[in-house]
Amino acid sequence: MTTDQMINLFEQYCDGIESSAYVEPEDREFHCKEDLNAFLLLAKLDPDCNNLIAGADKDVIYFSTDPDQLASTITEDDIKNLVVGGVFYDTDTDTFSMFV
Repeated sequence: MTTDQMINLFEQYCDGIESSAYVEPEDREFHCKEDLNAFLLLAKLDPDCNNLIAGADKDVIYFSTDPDQLASTITEDDIKNLVVGGVFYDTDTDTFSMFV
């Protein structure tokens, strides 16, 4: 998928997704906690990223994952799981973020 398609899906699902949308991953290394699952999923989708967290500001953390890299491997189910875990795409900073 393209980066723009991925961002549009993030925006679409961030507007109203519930935990019931969570799709159980086949990979059992993932934890049952939705926020932890989001961290592990980001690490799996962008294996070249050595440090997931690029920075923080008050109540938001910013992930260092490359949106273009992620778009080449992410699926719609992955996006749903990331959103349920609290991840959103911040268009002001062009990064994936999460409220803490």
